Amino acid sequence: MNSGTTHIILLSGPTGVGKTTLAQELIERIGALYVSTSSLIASFRPSLLLDRDSLQRAGNALDQETEFLWIANEVAKLERKYPDRSIVVDAVRKPEQILAIREQTNSDLIHVHLEASYEHVSHRHSLRSRDIDSGQKYDVLVKDVSESYQSELASISDLKLDTENASPFELRGKVISFLNAAIHN
Repeated sequence: MNSGTTHIILLSGPTGVGKTTLAQELIERIGALYVSTSSLIASFRPSLLLDRDSLQRAGNALDQETEFLWIANEVAKLERKYPDRSIVVDAVRKPEQILAIREQTNSDLIHVHLEASYEHVSHRHSLRSRDIDSGQKYDVLVKDVSESYQSELASISDLKLDTENASPFELRGKVISFLNAAIHN
């Protein structure tokens, strides 16, 4: 995909649904820059214990402290520094974060929401070997306020994808097809 159009691709969905895997596929295919909100949180809170619960609490605090602008500000900086590159944001957790990004940036914004059954994402979580997920029970993690907006995020997304029965490659193809269609309309 080399249309000259840059996009900001916002990924949302429950923990364990495959957002990071899709982000990596998109970065590889379209050469986009990558914004990990977990890494952003860690950079804003360098002494933070890097487990999922601590990251969720710190992200919620950043939302309140910055009026949801912490992700938008970082994306806008990258957009100014690299005006010819698309950006993939892994991940937005609240509708207000999306609104803030829309207001702060100039690129075409595409919000992709990933879905799968509770059983599927719970199982994927149990297989994870990432340090931030170590010892974390899925049923506890999904009770955090940052996970409570999934229905609302799905309803305001530009594209919803079911990750349960599609490979990361197939999901990447659907996103790229959507981007190409948006460019030609």
